[in-house]
Parts: sequence; C-alpha cells; structure tokens
Amino acid sequence: MNRPILAAVAGLAVLGMTAAGAYVIVSPGGEEEVVQLQETATPAATDSTDPPTPHASATPSDELPPADEGYVWYTSPASSPTLFSVQVPADWESIEDATFVPAGLPPSFPYPPVPQITVHSAAVNTTPPDSHPGWQHPFVWRVGSQGGGGCEGDVSASMVRSSATYSAAGYTWDTYVFTCTVTELNYPPGVIYDGRAAELRTDGVVVYVLAFDMPGSDVSDAGFQEALQTFQLR
Repeated sequence: MNRPILAAVAGLAVLGMTAAGAYVIVSPGGEEEVVQLQETATPAATDSTDPPTPHASATPSDELPPADEGYVWYTSPASSPTLFSVQVPADWESIEDATFVPAGLPPSFPYPPVPQITVHSAAVNTTPPDSHPGWQHPFVWRVGSQGGGGCEGDVSASMVRSSATYSAAGYTWDTYVFTCTVTELNYPPGVIYDGRAAELRTDGVVVYVLAFDMPGSDVSDAGFQEALQTFQLR
C-alpha cells in the first residue's frame, strides 16, 4: 500500500491531496453486521438456505445518486448502530461482516483476506473492562493478532494514535497507517500486510473504513478513498 505521508517536519505529518478530499497536517499524538446492498433490478431466485449474496445497482433507490463508474452503493442494515451508505468497488465481492475482497480471491484462513476493504460501525464501550485501545477504536479488533498484536505504526496492541485527518464529503476522519505481522503457530509462515483505517465519530458510535494490502501494493487504495469521498450518513 502506498503510504499517504509525503514528508515529516518537526513531528508533523505532511500529507498529499486528492481531487475530492485533502489530508491535513497534524501533530502525532465487533459486532456482526449483515451486508445489504440496494438493488433496482429484480434479483435472481436463490436458495433461502444459502447465505445472501449482495447485489447492487449503479442507480440505487432511496434517493442516492448514481454510483461512480466502477462502483456500487453499499448501505448498512437497519440493525447497525448508525445507518450510512458508501460506494465500494463493483467487481469486488462481499464476504462476512461488510468486508469486500476482489472477486475470486483464494481463501486465506486463518489469516485475513488481503487485499480487503471493510466498512462498519460500532458503539464505543463507555465502561471498558481494561485499557485495550480496541474499546475506543473498534477497528483495532480486526487488525493484527488479538487486536493490534504484531502491528506497528499508528496502531498496536497498546496504543492507537491518529497521524492525520482526511476531509471529504463534509466529514472529517481520523486516519491511521500501520503494518501488521501475524503468524499462527500451526499455519506458517504467516502474513505481513499494510493497513489503513479511517474513523468518524458520531453520537457515541464509530464508523470506520479499513483496508489491507500486501506490502508494496496499492490495490485497495482507490476503493478506500472512494469510500471516504462518497460516505453519507442516512
């Protein structure tokens, strides 16, 4: 994954700009969700015993504008802590819990699929049982080993610190860049991936966009930024 940081001056992260949003210079400092995608065309009949396969249209209902070329709308289910819509790559497929991967990506158990983009929301735990940063930053439970283990950069098992903000579509996100090394004893040799996350806080709920890529790859970058640039609270 290409890192957005272009330079560092006196402890400040200096970040690049995009057409629809800008990284801002700053000082350093899970619950399960069912995928639902809006569709205007009539879906083909499916076996009700099979897991639902998400479909979408570039022109969804519910007053959403047409999706950008190469993308479709994803809308969080009614059971989500907060409702939102966001565009995801049209040629990626959803797996569990609002995670999207390139179609045909081979299974990677017990490791996370890479590349991937996850869009999710979770309530912040106001009375955490310990000091683990995942209680205040729910995306951390999805990275590294047991919530940030084996990660370095803006995220680890003991610390989460945003290195920048990103503004787009009227929202300002805290952003995080990190690298994780995960090795399961019975499944060598393990996996190393670059990660990027963006958090938006609203009324005690965190919405986050999370992306993984193999080191040196930027497959998920465009989808990650598209999600932030098209995000809408419902």
